[in-house]
Amino acid sequence: MSFRPQITILSGEYPGVVLFRYKYWETISWNGQEYPDPRGGSCEIYSEYDLSLYHASFKVAQTSRTDRRKGSLVGLHFQLPPTGIPDEERQKFLQGKLITVNYGRIWDVVVDLRTGTPENPNPHFGHTQAFLLCDNPSQELQDDKGAINHGILYVPPGFGHGFLSVPDDDHTMKGHDGPMCQLIYMLDNAFDVGSQQGIVWNDPVLHIDWGLKEFGLREEDLIISEKDRRNMTIAEARERNMLPI
Repeated sequence: MSFRPQITILSGEYPGVVLFRYKYWETISWNGQEYPDPRGGSCEIYSEYDLSLYHASFKVAQTSRTDRRKGSLVGLHFQLPPTGIPDEERQKFLQGKLITVNYGRIWDVVVDLRTGTPENPNPHFGHTQAFLLCDNPSQELQDDKGAINHGILYVPPGFGHGFLSVPDDDHTMKGHDGPMCQLIYMLDNAFDVGSQQGIVWNDPVLHIDWGLKEFGLREEDLIISEKDRRNMTIAEARERNMLPI
């Protein structure tokens, strides 16, 4: 189910920091404030205070780097508490993410996987939103897909996350063949291999548009791990009660 949410543009704490808030969603994307100087420059990626102004709580528990070749497709990943964990302990296993592209660009996809309860079901379950994240972002909306061309994305707990590496051909990295991109992940809960779950990238219900034609890729060009190829469909995950509440 494609979903183009209503977007509110918010002013950040510092001049030039613009946050995009998605109605009914906790997802936020923005461009960090750039500080150029004769030596080069710097960019603020994360401000706990700035995010807190928009009711997003995030504390960094782990930071990881990911390098991916052009055509690599990852996800859709999320963390779920192991079976038998009491409700009051579940939050320790759910995982929010702060993602920035250090080099290259990605087509980033977020899916609301929170089912809600029988008494209060989540009306936005299964809705998806795509973002173009890159190392040199602008603040222009991508009207054809409803994506935001931005540098930083906050993905709350309970949302599935995946991306397709789509760097330009001149984005190469020492020690790697062909175009590459590099991501930095900040996580509010540490990665737990026993808690990681996934929804298959080509789920027949979600019908996610991965932009293959726009980025000059074919399905046979995609580089997908065997683990991700074996991910559940969203229908299987719901039947097995393996989705966030």
